[in-house]
Amino acid sequence: MQEIPPPLKRARSSATGALVSDSGAEPSESTSIEEPKKIKAQTEDEAQLEDETELTTQTWEDLKELWENAMDEFEGSEPASAVPLLRGLIFECDRIVRNSPDPNRPLQSSSANSTLNQNENNSDQARWDLSVPSNVSVTQVGSTGRSSNTIKEHPGPLHPGQALSTFSFFHIYGTTLLTLADIFDQVPDLADPSEPSPVIINAKSIDFFEKALQGYQDEFAESEPRSPILVGEGRIASDWRLEIAWGRALVRLARQKLEDGDEEELPKERVQSINPNAKAGKAKGLMKSKKRTREPEPEPEPASASASAFPTVLAKTPVSLLSPRQLLTQAADHFQLGILLMPRPSPSATPSPVEPIKTPFRDPVTSFQPTLTSHQRLKNILEIATSVSPLVEKFSDQKERVRWATWTGGIFDQLEMEASPLLASLKDGADEQKEDWKFEVALGKGGLWLGLGSRLSEEFETSVEESEEQDEAQAELNESRRKEARELLQKALGYLQQGRKIRPRITIVQDCGKEEDEEDEIGPLLVEGYLTLSGLVDSDDDEEIERLEGLARNEGWVEDGDDEEDGDGDEQDEDEDEEDMSID
Repeated sequence: MQEIPPPLKRARSSATGALVSDSGAEPSESTSIEEPKKIKAQTEDEAQLEDETELTTQTWEDLKELWENAMDEFEGSEPASAVPLLRGLIFECDRIVRNSPDPNRPLQSSSANSTLNQNENNSDQARWDLSVPSNVSVTQVGSTGRSSNTIKEHPGPLHPGQALSTFSFFHIYGTTLLTLADIFDQVPDLADPSEPSPVIINAKSIDFFEKALQGYQDEFAESEPRSPILVGEGRIASDWRLEIAWGRALVRLARQKLEDGDEEELPKERVQSINPNAKAGKAKGLMKSKKRTREPEPEPEPASASASAFPTVLAKTPVSLLSPRQLLTQAADHFQLGILLMPRPSPSATPSPVEPIKTPFRDPVTSFQPTLTSHQRLKNILEIATSVSPLVEKFSDQKERVRWATWTGGIFDQLEMEASPLLASLKDGADEQKEDWKFEVALGKGGLWLGLGSRLSEEFETSVEESEEQDEAQAELNESRRKEARELLQKALGYLQQGRKIRPRITIVQDCGKEEDEEDEIGPLLVEGYLTLSGLVDSDDDEEIERLEGLARNEGWVEDGDDEEDGDGDEQDEDEDEEDMSID
């Protein structure tokens, strides 16, 4: 049996990539990466002298290399250093879209190549206008109206192991936007004033994921899908990496809406106009998607450049109008389809020595290799669960919280189920890896249910304070809330205590005699759980309250009075140190 190695680190090329923005955007002071140089513009005569196939192949290779470099930077110790490369990617993707009749295919004729440098607008406004001008004809792959004089099939694969597929370009474009939105959301100061907000960038990425899926389905409609799997009544033609990225983008929109307190539901008929095949059933513990069929595309309006470029996207109600519940419902559909389509390597299989390409999921989940190691698959599933978990407690409706906590708990269960045979197959001496995965599941489930219990406990306390004279119905409701909150907290503490057994609390005694806890993820959650639960105990049950507070103290909790005394002692120690320094 083979031991599962930690994710490998791609050896980053010294070249930063040839295709980068010349939009004039200055790199952030917090980054040390310089803006790469723009590819040299070629005249029509020079383009005619070049080998046409080699020229277009190199363009795509450069774009992919720049994308890999940007993902490497994002996965590094300073993700913000990827911002200049991501801006360059956006500029080049925009340039290709604006000048290519079909950006999913390299242009082969010399006349077509000469148009790549036409109509370029270097302003920030043009760089962020993610639509195609109305004078550019976008022809869907597989349509009968495609001109064979200007677009030809690519003669061969651009990368060992994967031929150029329709989804590749728009998948790169959408993933680039999603990654940049993630960075700007965490470090807003890195965004230029001329750039849209992370919410707008994120919504644009969803447009391109839709375009990627449409092209993928068109290209492989009458052939065997690259990731064949039968689900429900039909065959799914999609890619697991695209589905997971799409789901993450929807989760980000849902999080923003919940933080803004916007939970207004869109009418059901309008939701169906966005995703007519969003309904899903249950299969093998996961929600399975119905067959995806493309609707006939409406005739684009000549006056609308965006509508002519993306008719099937912009003809629908914008996804940003969906409620958080509706957004998460669609995200769950994409996530679970991604899990179903994700390769399932045998635990006994030898891990691929080829380093995968990085993606903005903080895991090396995107690879041109057709297989994944089991370790990578588990990390991808964990990433899905942890992306949804923080949103659960933000819903105002307790039924919705329980619904999404149950769904997220199911993803953790899926992780545990797949990890069990994998962990059992590891060699002796891999106990640490086994314990790490068990700890992640316990921590994830415990934190998930703790959030629900704490939120319901707060609502119970607020209700009691606001209703001084409770009638019988109100008293019954409050008691029901308290009982449910206690059950949720006890459930959470059960998981967290499992995690504590795996990773005991470690206290380090410093040279000065002070005790300091080693970095502990689970201790603060246990303290919160014990103290919140103690607040739900009957006020006359002093013994139970004292027991729970004692457990919290064992996890490092310090009462306010003790904390103040410690603070006074620290100040006294500092004064004594100053006196000693003055004597010397």
